[in-house]
Amino acid sequence: MITGIDHVHVTAVDMDKSIAFYTEVLGFHFLRRVEHGPADARRELAYVGLGDILIEFLPPAPGVDVIGTATRPLALTVTDLEGALADLTAKGVEVTMPLRAGFSYYGLAAAIKDPSGLTIELREWSNGDGPQFPDWQPEREDVVRTA
Repeated sequence: MITGIDHVHVTAVDMDKSIAFYTEVLGFHFLRRVEHGPADARRELAYVGLGDILIEFLPPAPGVDVIGTATRPLALTVTDLEGALADLTAKGVEVTMPLRAGFSYYGLAAAIKDPSGLTIELREWSNGDGPQFPDWQPEREDVVRTA
């Protein structure tokens, strides 16, 4: 039986820069880095983790620029989004979507860019909402809950 999500694939154009960004800037911890495959076609991968989130960094496949969900592979939960954005901006991280209200949940959202050019959404939940909260209702007139 399926019990959860094991890991998320994230393209790493430069493995060293990706590992440094996710560990030194975002606070993930480094787990391992390996090479695999025949000597004439070796590929590399690495893992970083944060709580129950495990990310597997993969280089782009030959002839492919991105893997998985293309340019927006994951979203991270933060407790103080305004403070997190100030900290990340001070570290030179590019903010690609400024702070805004969520439209499908109670809370705030923003987005940043990692060294490979991938967008990472940052989400701050509020008013008791969260991934398993069944009672959410839209606050905006242009949003309709359909299920």
